[in-house]
Amino acid sequence: MLDPGVGWMRTNPAEQMTGVWANVDLLIGTLDELQFWTGIDQPEQIAKRARRQGARRVVIKMGADGAAYMDEDENFDHQLACRVARSDVSVGTGDAFNGALLARLVGGESLASAVAFAQTVAAKVVEIGHGVIGWERTVRA
Repeated sequence: MLDPGVGWMRTNPAEQMTGVWANVDLLIGTLDELQFWTGIDQPEQIAKRARRQGARRVVIKMGADGAAYMDEDENFDHQLACRVARSDVSVGTGDAFNGALLARLVGGESLASAVAFAQTVAAKVVEIGHGVIGWERTVRA
């Protein structure tokens, strides 16, 4: 799994980053990040480009607009975001999404099902009002 986040944008040229994708089973990134690396602004076209570069599966996190994904058979889909009652602090939401997604994939679930679960976890992190900082208190309550 590779999440080519913003930290790499300052140090790596796009050609170098997209060249790494040939060795990636699962590419996960935000729409903004993957736009930066590909120069493309449409999620489906970004996913197709990543697949052409060699990434086996692609997940594009789009915040309040949900998530898009393309599986190893090049099936593309978009899921709407889970509704949240409040959205104060989102610290760690992307990492929580990634962890939930990977856990479900390792458990044998389909990419579509894993993305849906990851969105549910990410929505919960946002909704608790403290990001991942408040997760333990909320889950135990």
